[in-house]
Amino acid sequence: MTFAELAHEWLDGHAAPSVSPTTYDQYRADVRSRIVPAMGRLDVADVGHAALQRGIYAVAEQRHRKRRRGEPVGYATSTLRRTAFVMASIHRYGASVGYTAPAVYRFKMPRCRDHDAPRVPKCLDREGAEAVLAAAVRTAEHPEAPFDGSEGPVCAAHAQSARRYALGCLLGLAGLRIGEVCGVRRADFDFKGGTVRVERGVRTYRGKGGTGWVTDAGPTKSRASRRSVPLPPEHAALLERLAPEGWLIPGGRTRADVPCKRGYGVWFKRFIAACGHPELSFHGLRHTCGTLLLEEGVDIKTIADILGHSNVSTTANIYLHPDERSKAEAVSRLGWGQA
Repeated sequence: MTFAELAHEWLDGHAAPSVSPTTYDQYRADVRSRIVPAMGRLDVADVGHAALQRGIYAVAEQRHRKRRRGEPVGYATSTLRRTAFVMASIHRYGASVGYTAPAVYRFKMPRCRDHDAPRVPKCLDREGAEAVLAAAVRTAEHPEAPFDGSEGPVCAAHAQSARRYALGCLLGLAGLRIGEVCGVRRADFDFKGGTVRVERGVRTYRGKGGTGWVTDAGPTKSRASRRSVPLPPEHAALLERLAPEGWLIPGGRTRADVPCKRGYGVWFKRFIAACGHPELSFHGLRHTCGTLLLEEGVDIKTIADILGHSNVSTTANIYLHPDERSKAEAVSRLGWGQA
């Protein structure tokens, strides 16, 4: 049996029944795009720790040879760690059913990205966040006016969608994931209390056989993700006045009954580019929320609860991005050199 055959057996027999459809879709992409090209032809009996380690380096090298805009592109450390986790899970499954001997599943992660290359910003500073917030409020109140500088008014159907998308940006800046924003209904708001209840999320993943996209509304990412998120009073008032009945985010062409997560992502790319931040993803609004809360002196546990993290280490290590000004102010508090 080859490692590729073992990988597909693990996907269908072990991973599929135990993980969510979106996680399974990611694992399948890892196997197809990275693991099989790197070590799929190896005999399972010959694969141990050394072969797995070489496979991780092979994955990194495959990607490093590709170029984007003339520059070599490397995987993020998180992508390599997930690929290593999937490799180890496949091998551990093979050992459990007797295809191979157990191995040590501790690996050294190769350096793939050029540390001198400019990094894509993961969040906005306060000035940028306020500008995006103002643009979202302006689009929500006057959706017929094009936000990207194009001439002429927006048609009625597109204007209504733009209003709902812009209202969703307010929730993104409050710390919701894009899937959670798509899963919000008007009934989830407590306008008097100024909160929104996160009860579900919209998922988009490949259907059976890896062809075609499936969109459905399901449970949240984790138990901690089911939470009540406070909203600023002015945002709660705006949402009460403009939010439609039913889903906040409109549906797509194929399924009008479920909010279209991919369509929202396309609109957001145009919107955030018009705001002067073309590299920022919707998830960057969530990172912005956590970082600005930290700058205001909010403790890590409270930030983790607002973002829906079950572990505060995730909040501290991934979602908080102090800028140079914040670090300079922190050092100045030491008072060194003052008489």
